[in-house]
Amino acid sequence: MRDQVKHHLEQVTASPPSEDDVEGSFSPKVAVVVPAYKHSVLLAEAVESALAQEAPFDIAVVIVDDGCPFPETGQVGRTYALAHSNVF
Repeated sequence: MRDQVKHHLEQVTASPPSEDDVEGSFSPKVAVVVPAYKHSVLLAEAVESALAQEAPFDIAVVIVDDGCPFPETGQVGRTYALAHSNVF
């Protein structure tokens, strides 16, 4: 997961793409930050809610695991991050 975050940070801090590269690229204007501690079901609901938003711009969903002792919460976060290119 760290590699994914590092890769996306490199993309965000890189020079702006040329007009030829813009089509189909991910450039979020809004980031929804979802803190996660216990309650993996609520995490799934929060991420689903953020993914369901419709906007004329890209939306990133950032899940922050605050040292949750339950492995299910981390598994839910990783599952969403692997399944959706805009979830980190």
